[in-house]
Amino acid sequence: MGMVSESLSNLFKKPATNMYPVTPYTPIKDTRGLFQMDHKTCIHCGLCAKACPCGIIKVDRAKKHYEILVSGCILCYRCADTCPKKCITFREKYNEPTDSRTVIVYETLPKGSKPPKGAEVVSKEETDAGTEYVYKIKVQAPESR
Repeated sequence: MGMVSESLSNLFKKPATNMYPVTPYTPIKDTRGLFQMDHKTCIHCGLCAKACPCGIIKVDRAKKHYEILVSGCILCYRCADTCPKKCITFREKYNEPTDSRTVIVYETLPKGSKPPKGAEVVSKEETDAGTEYVYKIKVQAPESR
């Protein structure tokens, strides 16, 4: 098929892409998108951090501290595959666009303690062990060369 006939046939076909924002976005099933963790079932074993090829996950078992630099995630799914408790999942939605890098921290702090100054608290729950926080911290992007 020649270029002219291909062009003419495409004039009468439906577009291959969705006409966003006229047609709203509908997520595709099993899309690897937004990182999500059920920190209540996490045992802080650190296998996800070892499996991550980008090295963006940090786990401290003693402090029950878990953090991930979500803007550095390549959505390879290795962390979710290696998690023995299956507490890491990826939602069928993407991260919101941003001009800064964000670290999500899952941490249990002693009662009365608060996250660092400037942190955006996503959730907070009181437990016997202390206060379970999920918060976001914006970090400086590295200088480009």
